[in-house]
Amino acid sequence: MSDQPTLGEIGSKSIVDVAPDTPLRRAVELMNANRISCLVVAEGRRPLGILTERDLVRLIARSADGGETPISELMSAPPLVASVDTAYLDGYQRCAERGVRHLILVDDEGLLAGIVTETDFMNHLGLDAYVEIKPVSSVMARRPLTVTEDRTVQDALDLMFSTGVSCVIVEREGLPVGILSERDMVRLSQSPGGAVTRPVADVMSAPVVAVTSEEPLHEAARAMRERRIRRLAVVDDRGALIGIVTGHDLVKGLESRYTAFLRQVIEHQGQELSRTRERLNESLVLENILRASFDMAILAMDLDCRVRYFNPAAETIFGMKAAEAVGQDLERLYALANLDLTQVERGTRESREGRSFEFELETTGSSGHRFLECRVAPIKDPRDRIQGFVHTLSDVTAARQAQEEHDRLSAELLQARKMEAIGQLTGGIAHDFNNILASVLGYTRLVLDSHDSDDDNARVPGYLGEVYKGGKRAQELVRQLLAFSRSSPQNPQHLDLAPLVQEVTKMLRSTLPSTLSLKLELDRGAPAVFLDPVQVQQLLMNLVLNARDSIEGHGRITIGLRLARNQNEVSSISHRPLSGDWVELSVTDTGTGMAPDVLERAFDPFFTTKDVGRGSGMGLSVVHGIVTRNGGEILVESRPGQGSRFRLLFPPSPETAERIEEKPVPPVRTSRKADAGRRRILVADDESSVAGFLGELLERTGYLPTVVTNGAEALDLFRRAPVAFDLVIADQVMPKLTGIELAAELHELRPTLPVILATALGENLVNPGGQYDKGPITILSKPLEPEDLLEAIDAMIETA
Repeated sequence: MSDQPTLGEIGSKSIVDVAPDTPLRRAVELMNANRISCLVVAEGRRPLGILTERDLVRLIARSADGGETPISELMSAPPLVASVDTAYLDGYQRCAERGVRHLILVDDEGLLAGIVTETDFMNHLGLDAYVEIKPVSSVMARRPLTVTEDRTVQDALDLMFSTGVSCVIVEREGLPVGILSERDMVRLSQSPGGAVTRPVADVMSAPVVAVTSEEPLHEAARAMRERRIRRLAVVDDRGALIGIVTGHDLVKGLESRYTAFLRQVIEHQGQELSRTRERLNESLVLENILRASFDMAILAMDLDCRVRYFNPAAETIFGMKAAEAVGQDLERLYALANLDLTQVERGTRESREGRSFEFELETTGSSGHRFLECRVAPIKDPRDRIQGFVHTLSDVTAARQAQEEHDRLSAELLQARKMEAIGQLTGGIAHDFNNILASVLGYTRLVLDSHDSDDDNARVPGYLGEVYKGGKRAQELVRQLLAFSRSSPQNPQHLDLAPLVQEVTKMLRSTLPSTLSLKLELDRGAPAVFLDPVQVQQLLMNLVLNARDSIEGHGRITIGLRLARNQNEVSSISHRPLSGDWVELSVTDTGTGMAPDVLERAFDPFFTTKDVGRGSGMGLSVVHGIVTRNGGEILVESRPGQGSRFRLLFPPSPETAERIEEKPVPPVRTSRKADAGRRRILVADDESSVAGFLGELLERTGYLPTVVTNGAEALDLFRRAPVAFDLVIADQVMPKLTGIELAAELHELRPTLPVILATALGENLVNPGGQYDKGPITILSKPLEPEDLLEAIDAMIETA
């Protein structure tokens, strides 16, 4: 027995193809002229769709006047295609599974190479020597649809359309006298108007070719082949109509011979099957893996970016079945799914050069806002030649939302811990502020009492110097509190920890009772680290407060900083061995220490051994979170009755940080540029003492200030004389109109006007994008340093 034939051997290479913009009128003419049942719609010899007689019947039945309608609007797409080298049994199986009667053949490049129809399958089966002998009655339809001779063509057309059959038989007194098929209906569609109102007797095909119900199937198949028809009427011994048999019925009836045929093919090809079994198993495993990738969409494309594989997860993400997607252009697929193509196009370019490309997509559809992680990579053959592309997409919406929720809760917990720490600081801060105020008020009173005494007047500069120092101490304390309480995004930078630790310690001393001493052991030569300064403050605050609460009575807390070389210990949080050099920030106390079971849970959120009301159990959890997020580790040494030592290890920064140095406050210069006296400055501040101070300062330095106490008054004054002022200084927090709102109104009137905003809280005064684009603006923190303010005025006026 010969090997199984291919589709190319049993199909027809003579195929009529048309462009997608061909009018339906021309398509009907071609089908009638060539007596064919379908047209292939192609572009550049690449099949895009197929138009069959049944498609045209649907159009005619709707009474649509679509003669000039492009064929692309009615064609079935994508068409069912197969390689010319495909075994014909496999081709038949594909047609049977899809319920179609035409299979388009393509060559290795995907170009049109032929067509196989149901008739071709039937012809091949009819010549096969292994056909099982069956009578026509075993496959015929026993209740054919019929009409009488006096019914109209429209009646027959409606019957065919509503039932989905391919023909109706015309009968007279129970005897078949004619037949109307889909092909007849297509032919009639070209006739002059009114054809559908004529009696079927005028247009039917007659006579009807008939067979008896007991004739063998292969004889019926031979009759169809010789007469080039696809339907036979089935009659009894008297010639009365009892059924109908079509080419499709015969193909299905001859199916039983496949078992014997396939068995012989397997017997003859046993050796080949043995050689390919391993490859087959690998293919099946791969296919199962691809189909089981429930969470990852996998698409495979050819070099023209047409989809050749589309797994179930892709069906979910793109909202279409694999049968619809296969054969589609990737750009069209993305457009249908409302996905951005920009990154995909870049990925394809990268893949053509042999590289993979990863990116993210955001899309909003019927299922809401989604986030997709995507990757495009080349598919290569054993010779490293690119044959196509694989595209994977993972829907990470749930993971992204979970992470956002986790970040939100973490931020809330961190802020709650900050508030708790600030609450504990209140007593100490109040003590410091009282001392500062006592100094300021005391020396101010001395100045007031000395204004009549020449001897005492000589001491006034010294008194005022002490007042200034007290004010600077208060300013620094407020700055530290703002830095600690501000819930701003992380701002990591290269830090020299020694001066920062020393600065934070000044504030921490006020939180400790007089029975505790705070000692610093700082190695000022320790390398820099890459951290957020505010987070360093939070680390020290939490560790020192934790140490304070662990000491009963007298005790000592030591804050250390050093370079820890060649570490070979085990981390207390990741439990992995450590090696190399680290920058170590430590807090050691002489408190009660921790038992092993307590130490094991020390970093758990909400775990605490303190009495109710003395802590939330979040302090060490916050420390754990900050350290791990910055690539650090923690070592803890603690025993009951022997205190605790927390060692925070951070990787040394490769860059050197600038050291913080105290700079002397420069004296305020009272002489400005020669043209300062011609510069007019509008000042708006609702605090009269601040406004008065600014007016005095500007007047002493040669400017011409105009002072108002709210933003609305400043705007009204400016509207009356928009060119009368060279610069505006405004407080951010004012009644009626804030500083930023005033600036926006002023820049609407004069876009080039320089504006300086003063804020006591350091909040972001511009839009979320970080840009104020209405006009020139500078933001300064309160309390304003005279030198900083005057330098800002000079700089803005020079560039105006």
